[in-house]
Amino acid sequence: MSSSQNRLNVFPPDPDHRSYPVELSVVIPTYNRADRLRDLLDCWLKVDAATTVDYEVIFCDDGSEDETIKILKSYQNRLPMQILANPHAGPSEARNSGVEAARGRRLLFLGDDIYPGTDLLNLHVKLGKEFGDHVAIQGRVDWHPDQKQNHLLTHITEIGHEQFCFDQMPENSFVDYTHFYTCNVSVSSNLLSLEPIKFDTRFYKVNFEDIELAYRLSSHGMQVFYAPAAHALHFHEYDVEGFCHRQETAGEMAYVFGVLHTEWHRWLGIDCYVDQYHNYLQNHGVQTQPHRQLPLVYHCCHELEAKLKNHPDDDRLKKILSLVYLQLFKFKFIAGYLTQAEAYDKYSVEHFLYDLCFGHDYYDGLESLVLDQLRDENELTNGTLLVQYYRRLLNFRWNRDDIRLANELISDSLPIELRSWMVRPGLKRLAKKKTRAYLKQKLKMPKTWQRTRNLNQGTQEPLPPEQEEDDAKDDPLAVLPVVSGLPRVAILSPGTISLESIQACQKELGSSVLFLMPADDGFEYQLEGATGFTTDLDSVHFDYVLQVQNESELPLIFHIKNVLISLACSQADYALISYSYEQGPTVGVQNLAAQLFFKRNLYFSQDSLVVEKGRLLRLLPAPEGVREFSLEELFATGSEHLQAVNPNLKLSFGQHTPDPPGVFDLHHLHAPDNKPVVFVFPIIMAVGGAERNIIAVMQELQAKYHFVVITFDPHTSRGGSLHHQVQQFTDDIYDFAEIAQVDDYLDLLQAFKRQFDPKLLLVTNGSNWFVSNSRKIRQIFQDVPIVDHQVYDQQAGWIQHYTDPGIQSFDRFVAINRKIESVMQTEKGISQERIRHIYHAVDTARIREFKRSKFDAATVCQKYGLPADVDKYIHIARQTYQKRPLAFLEMVRSLRDAGRPECFIMVGDGDLKGEVDAYINTHQLRNVIQISFVNNPLELIAVSKGMIFTSAFEGLPVAMLEALTLGVPILSTDVGDIKVVLDEYQAGFTFPVEFSVREAVWYFHQFLAQRDKYAASLSQVKDQIIDRFSAETVSLQYDDLFQDSIQLKRAA
Repeated sequence: MSSSQNRLNVFPPDPDHRSYPVELSVVIPTYNRADRLRDLLDCWLKVDAATTVDYEVIFCDDGSEDETIKILKSYQNRLPMQILANPHAGPSEARNSGVEAARGRRLLFLGDDIYPGTDLLNLHVKLGKEFGDHVAIQGRVDWHPDQKQNHLLTHITEIGHEQFCFDQMPENSFVDYTHFYTCNVSVSSNLLSLEPIKFDTRFYKVNFEDIELAYRLSSHGMQVFYAPAAHALHFHEYDVEGFCHRQETAGEMAYVFGVLHTEWHRWLGIDCYVDQYHNYLQNHGVQTQPHRQLPLVYHCCHELEAKLKNHPDDDRLKKILSLVYLQLFKFKFIAGYLTQAEAYDKYSVEHFLYDLCFGHDYYDGLESLVLDQLRDENELTNGTLLVQYYRRLLNFRWNRDDIRLANELISDSLPIELRSWMVRPGLKRLAKKKTRAYLKQKLKMPKTWQRTRNLNQGTQEPLPPEQEEDDAKDDPLAVLPVVSGLPRVAILSPGTISLESIQACQKELGSSVLFLMPADDGFEYQLEGATGFTTDLDSVHFDYVLQVQNESELPLIFHIKNVLISLACSQADYALISYSYEQGPTVGVQNLAAQLFFKRNLYFSQDSLVVEKGRLLRLLPAPEGVREFSLEELFATGSEHLQAVNPNLKLSFGQHTPDPPGVFDLHHLHAPDNKPVVFVFPIIMAVGGAERNIIAVMQELQAKYHFVVITFDPHTSRGGSLHHQVQQFTDDIYDFAEIAQVDDYLDLLQAFKRQFDPKLLLVTNGSNWFVSNSRKIRQIFQDVPIVDHQVYDQQAGWIQHYTDPGIQSFDRFVAINRKIESVMQTEKGISQERIRHIYHAVDTARIREFKRSKFDAATVCQKYGLPADVDKYIHIARQTYQKRPLAFLEMVRSLRDAGRPECFIMVGDGDLKGEVDAYINTHQLRNVIQISFVNNPLELIAVSKGMIFTSAFEGLPVAMLEALTLGVPILSTDVGDIKVVLDEYQAGFTFPVEFSVREAVWYFHQFLAQRDKYAASLSQVKDQIIDRFSAETVSLQYDDLFQDSIQLKRAA
C-alpha cells in the first residue's frame, strides 16, 4: 500500500498534492426529463456565460427511455459537458457514476429539475476555498416562478417541512448534516475520498441516500455551511396524490437508513409504529378491505384547495388544509416505512394508520382551530357545546343516544365544509377516551373511597355528578386535561424487610409505595410511616403488586421510580425490569417475580387470562446473579418463572404505547427542602470522560445541591453505564428512553420542573433530540438558568449547533479548553462573560485510594492476561470514528511487522467494535490485548509505560489526566488542549492530526526516545497535577458558576 493510500486523515489535504483539471464538477442525475430539459440547458448557457471558474457539468442518465440523451448531445458542444449513459439502476448509482467521472477539486450536486442561479458555481468555489475541504456548502432552493404556486408547495417547504426547511435554517451559519440536500450542495473530492462507498446503492429509490452519505462524512469531521446566496430554483409540479407517493417512497428509504444505521430508527422516532402495528394485528386481525374513509381525505383536500384558490387570503382555510396535509403525509410516510415490516398487509396498514393519524390528535387539532375561530368571532355558544360534551357525558352511562347527541353537538359547532366527513365512529372513541380518563381520575365509587379513607388521610372525596354539572355551567370553557399521578405499588414479601429499607423507600416515594407482609389471618402493611393490619385486602388501595421473597430482591429505589412513572405514562397491565443492555426480546433476570410489576386485578386473578399490554424497562446497574432469557422462554405456558407469580396468566409482549395523559402529576416524588435542586442532563450515562467528569463534580457538591439526573438516549452495551456511581449520591436518576416515548419527553420535563422546582439546569452532552428541542426546553425552563456543557471540540460535534437560537438563549457556557472558548466567542457570537473555561476533573478520591492500595503489577497482568515481561502501552477510548481505533491498529501492526516487542492494551467498546475485531483477527495482532470495559482502569494504566491517543478531536481526556497523576507519559494527536498541558508539565509528545502509518511509527519511536525524560518530569509534578485537576478544585469552579448563574437569573 502506498503512503498516499495509507493516510488516515480527518480533514486531509489533497493526497500527494493532487492537481485537478477543473475547480468544480457539477453532477446531475437525470431520468426521462426530455419535456423540460431544453429549458434547463438554456439556463445553463446563461450560467456558463457568467461563470469565471473552470468547471464541468456531468449529466448522469439513469437509463432514460425518452429523448433525454439526444437533447443532451445537442448541447454538448456549447457547454463543458460529460454525458454518462447508464442502465436504469436508481439515483444513487447514477450519481456515483458522476462522482467517478468527476475531475473537479469540488463536486456540486444538483437535480435535473434545479435551475441554477447565474453566479451559483462561482459562489460554491469561492466559499469552498474560504472554508476548506472539510466544509460542505449547502445552497438555497426556492420554487421556480413559472411553476403554479399553491398551498401544497408552501406547506411542504415552510409549514410541515416534509421536503425542505430552508426557512428554519440560520443563514450564513453551520447547520447539521441532516440539511445536506443534493438539490444544491457541494463537497470536496478530498473529503468524499474518505468514504469507499459514496451514495449507497442499497437505497433503491430516491430519498435519504444524500443524508446517509452526509451522516458518514460527518464522522470524518464534515461540517455543512448554509449559504442562501448560492441560490437555485426548483421546478417540480406536485399534487396531493403525487406528494403522497413521494412520502411513501421516503418512508421506504427511511427504513433502509435504519437498517444501515440502527440508531437512526430511534432518531426518526417511527420505529415504535412497528410494534403498534403488530399489536393492531393481534387485536383486530388482518383487514381484507381498503379503508373506506381514506378516499374522503383526498376529496377533502381537493375541496379545500378549490376553496382556497377562490379565497387565497383565507388564513383559516390554510390552517385547516395544513392540518389535513400534516396527518396525511405522516400517514403515507409511516405506510412506506411499514412496507418493510414483518406481517405487512396493505389494507391492515391503512386501517391502523387511519386510526393513528385521523384519530384523537387530529380531532384535538380541529377542536383548537374551531375554538380559535369562535373566539375570534365572539361566538362562544358553539364553543361551549364543543367543550361541554365531555362534561355532559359524565352523567350518563354509555348508550347510542348519548353518543349521537355528542356527535350532533360537535357537528353543529364545526365549519360547514368539515361536517360532511368529520363525524364518524372515531369521534365516539375520542369522547369515550377522554370521558373515561376523566372519570378514572375524578370519580371514585363511594365504597372504594370508604375502604381507603384510613390509608389516604386528607384526600377529599369527589364532588357528586350534580355538583360537577353546576361547576361546568359556571366555567363552560374549562380545560379538562387527563391528569396522571403515580400509581401505588404494593410490595408483597413473606420475608422480613428492615424498617430502614422501608423508610428509605417511602421517604423517596411517599404514598406511592405500600409494604404488605402476610400475617396470621391477614396482612400487615406499612404506608407513610403508619402501620396497620387488615383481613381484607379490598380495604387497602393499591394499583400494582411486586412480589419479593426478601429484602435482597428489592429493586433499587430509582428503579422503582422509573417503573412507576412509566406506568403512569402507559397505564400498562404490567412492567418488567430487565437487568440487561439488550433490547427485548432478551431480558436480564435475577428473579422474575421481583422484577414484574402486575396490575392488582391480574396478580390476584383466578381466571385464565391473556395479558398483552406490557412495558419493558432496561434499568441498570444489575444485581449479582443475573441471567439472560428470551421473553418467549420467560412467558411460555407453564414457565416456572410465571408459576411463581400467577399460573393462570399467559403473557404476550408488545411494548405498550398508548396516548399519554395531558398532565403528569409527580407529587409523590420526594424533593428535599434544605438544598437547591440542580437538574443534570448527561443525555446518556455511558462510560466516558464527559460522564466521569460530571460524576466527580456531583460527588463533591452533593452536600450543597440535590442532583436530579435525567438521561434521554437509551443504554447500549458498547457505551456501558455509570449509573452505579451516580446512585451513590442521588436516588433521582431517570432514564426517559426507558420510561416513555420521545414525544412525551417535554411533557415529562414540565412535570419534573413542577415537582422539583430546580434552581439550575446543567447540560453535559449533546443529542439530536436535545438540539432540535432546545427552544422548547428554554421555554419550559425560562425562569431557570441553563448552563451548557455540550461541546468537546472546537470544530466537530455539537459546536456546529451553537448558532441555534435555543442554544444561544442559554445563560452560561462551559469551555473545556481554550480553543473551544475562542470559537464560541469569535464564530458563535457568545460574549466572553457568558463563558467559563473549566478543565475536566479526575476522581481524586479514587486515585488516592488506589495509590494507598497494595498495587502489584504481576497480579494485574495475571488478572487481565497481560505479558509480565514486556513493556505495555495503553489506548483507552470508545471505538468510534472520533477516537480512530483503526488508525491506532495500523500503527501497531506496522510496529509488529518491524519486530517491535511491545504489547498494546485496547480498552473500550463502540460502533467500530466489529471492524476493530475483524482487523485484529485478519492481521493476527497477537501484540494487542482487548478489554471491552473496566470499572476502574487505574490498575491497567499503572502497569503501562505510556498512554496513546489517535483521536480526530478531543477536549481534554479524563483518561489522560488519570495517567498523568500516576506518572504515565502520553503520546497523542495534537487535539484540544492536550499539547498545552503536556508541554507545561513536560509529560508527553504530540503529533499532527493528519498522519500516515509510516509517520505514526516514527512518532512512536520519538516518544520512546524521550519517554524516560517525561516519566522523570511527571514524578516531580504529578502531585501538582492531582491538585490542579482534582474534583475538589474543579467542583469549586462549578459551584462558583452555579451560584453566579442562579443570582443573575434571580436578579433578571
